[in-house]
Amino acid sequence: MCDEIMANRCKDFFPTCDYTMQRQSRRMEPVYLDHNATTPLHSRVKKAIVDSLETWGNPSSSNKFGEEAKSVVEQARRRVAKLFATKPKNIIFTSGGTETNNWIITAAIDGFTCASGKRQSLGVTIEHPSVQIPLRMREQRGDIELFELPIDNKTGMVDIQTLAGLINENTCLVTVMLANNETGVYQPLKEISRIVHDSEFGAKIIIHSDVAQVVGKRRIELEELGVDVVTVVGHKFYAPRIGALVWNDASRPFTLEPLFYGGGQEDGRRSGTENTPMIAGFGIAAEEAADETKQQIIIQNKSAFQDELKRVFGDDVQINFEESDRLENTVSASFLKSRITACDIVDRAETFIASTGAACHATSVTPSAVLLACGISEHDAMRTIRFSFGTTPVSADDINRVVEELRVLTTVTLLGTVSLADIYKTPMFPYQHSLAFSSPTTIMFALRIVFLALVALVGFSVGCLSLGGGCCSHSSCPSYSKCPSYAAVAVAPYAPSYSAPAYSGKK
Repeated sequence: MCDEIMANRCKDFFPTCDYTMQRQSRRMEPVYLDHNATTPLHSRVKKAIVDSLETWGNPSSSNKFGEEAKSVVEQARRRVAKLFATKPKNIIFTSGGTETNNWIITAAIDGFTCASGKRQSLGVTIEHPSVQIPLRMREQRGDIELFELPIDNKTGMVDIQTLAGLINENTCLVTVMLANNETGVYQPLKEISRIVHDSEFGAKIIIHSDVAQVVGKRRIELEELGVDVVTVVGHKFYAPRIGALVWNDASRPFTLEPLFYGGGQEDGRRSGTENTPMIAGFGIAAEEAADETKQQIIIQNKSAFQDELKRVFGDDVQINFEESDRLENTVSASFLKSRITACDIVDRAETFIASTGAACHATSVTPSAVLLACGISEHDAMRTIRFSFGTTPVSADDINRVVEELRVLTTVTLLGTVSLADIYKTPMFPYQHSLAFSSPTTIMFALRIVFLALVALVGFSVGCLSLGGGCCSHSSCPSYSKCPSYAAVAVAPYAPSYSAPAYSGKK
């Protein structure tokens, strides 16, 4: 009864307020929609890690305990090799994606000799920083010439029309991610590989791809892609935070010089004592990633969410590169008419966790360089959120409450740099609730606040009189909720008397 009265009174004052929905959402865990950033460990992966903690021997040692640890590592290597349809000897475990990308870039450049001029590398403008920054640093040092292929603004894919003309006798490396982590768009890697191989210099050029976002969503076969080497990142597919380099020996023998020198582990290619428990978990995750039924769950989650977004928002939401081949789990959505930025939306959301490509600082918001490179305007880029789903089914109720909160948050009115959702939060009320509503002008909002404060003051000062002769103003009184001034008493906590500092975005 209290909820019903409160919801009705709230709507009397603020037509777009949805008290009941917002209060109920507070009692539920937020839906995790940021699997492109990281994933939790799979239950089987956790067990494998814990069990392997007992296998404490050094895999390089020839004693009983060392051989047991070596067996665990090699079993994991076989599991990863099966996932990529290659041989176990082509799997090299590393500390993660950053090490692997830096290793491949360094070895490809330093191991290449050209007759005259500088060595040349070809990349794309939307690469992950662990690829883009090392290449740009080598260019700044004068080690290489770097050409970054542009993006087709209609498709979000690399524009390969100029690729053939860029390849020359000094080209040592071509690196293109298989799918972009922000937009989700698959890149034309097969076509790129074909162009490189068909060139007269193709035999000397190493073709690399960071496939971090694709593992567990689509089958990856290196020979089919035509690449020489790929980077794999464990924490993107429910594995521990280590990585792997996967070589395609069908293309060429392994030619990369080590990045680390030392004990000669990993067949002399990557020194450093193997992290047995994490490698064991990595192998189990690779086994799980091959499960096609889980891939279907990911697709269903994405489709249901995307459909609901379009139903609720209509033309006010833009699914970026909707017609392109995209990651099975990723929706990059621009809320075109949102009054606040994506940073503010994600920061205030309580029903979901998601990401923006923008750099959210206390005093400013910098739009995503990837989205800008894809031709998305600065206005839209600053209102773009990436939703990325996992292998756990997301219910229709969860999708509905996420989309409903998005609808509320994107229509929040701002008072300076403080949103009403922030102002209308109070620890005084039993339910930490954000009221979000639209007001024609700031003056109208101020008048409403003053009116509520005055009515509440009168209600608390003189009590309330019912039509039957009188009623108690204390909340424990049975007739309390029947009082005409109940709304004032109930809504009063939402009219704070303090002066809030300006809210300036995500900290």
